[in-house]
Amino acid sequence: GRLIDLTPKLLGALGAASFRVCDECDLQRDVAEALRHSGIVFQREKHLSKRDRLDFFIHEENGHGIALELKVGQSPASVFSQLLRYAKHPVVRVLVVASTHHSVLRLPSHVGGKPLHSVHLRAWA
Repeated sequence: GRLIDLTPKLLGALGAASFRVCDECDLQRDVAEALRHSGIVFQREKHLSKRDRLDFFIHEENGHGIALELKVGQSPASVFSQLLRYAKHPVVRVLVVASTHHSVLRLPSHVGGKPLHSVHLRAWA
């Protein structure tokens, strides 16, 4: 059968919610709640290797899935190098980076040959 791409559902869930601007732990908790609310099944803190740990992994068919990383204030260069490492893992089909900071999201549309989606998270007023 054809692979069901969960990327649009994930991007929609992240775009529809608003989040507290605080530390990454609170943001992770809020994002987990938004994903659950949208019926998206995920795994938190998935280890790809000793060095590489995803904030969220959204399982798709065949053991592959979407890597979702939340960023609070890192530089685009450091985020990109981290995503490049993640892209090398075969289980990662698509990468999504989400942040309340526009500057973090100045990233290309592909990293390591895999699609990269950047999502600006709306902050609570």
